[in-house]
Amino acid sequence: MNPMKLIGFLIFVAGLTVAGWFASYVPRGEELVGLARIKVWFGQAGVWFLLGIGAMVVGGLLARRANKAPAASDAGGDKDGGAYRGGSGPKHVLALLDEIASTLEPLSASGLPEGSKKLADTLDALLADTVPDFLDQRELLIDKLGLETFAEMIGHFASMERGAARAWSALTDEVYSEVEPSLQKAKDGIAAAQEIARAALA
Repeated sequence: MNPMKLIGFLIFVAGLTVAGWFASYVPRGEELVGLARIKVWFGQAGVWFLLGIGAMVVGGLLARRANKAPAASDAGGDKDGGAYRGGSGPKHVLALLDEIASTLEPLSASGLPEGSKKLADTLDALLADTVPDFLDQRELLIDKLGLETFAEMIGHFASMERGAARAWSALTDEVYSEVEPSLQKAKDGIAAAQEIARAALA
């Protein structure tokens, strides 16, 4: 893996983990509702959540910059990039979620270690390319979903990312017993994120 891409990936994972933890933080005072609850949540966890988002952006940008050099040398351009690349708006967001889900859906630990490199490469591409593309839409998501719903959605998205990253790590470390449960966690996370996003954006 390109060193800059690896550094970007690690920064991104760290940021997404922090953002996921604090997005799911439940503020004290269960009697709080609506805007009051959001204000209390932001006061207790908002700064760390924003720092996590910032780290995700920096890591994603580093990883994408590392990918530009080999991509520029392809005479045919981004043949596999699909119709989603460079887009924006609700349809683009939903398409990226669908792309992540469709990438994860057929993945399985069945038959490992045979095919482990191909499976690891698929997860690596997902985490380094498609996930940052989705996170580029964070401003649109916050605007369309609202902070509370966005926090819920990004928490599930973070669960997906952690599951995919753990599966990738398990493959590279040859701890094959961890691959299947990690993949299932990733599939469950993206399904929950899709459900919330579709309800608000479809």
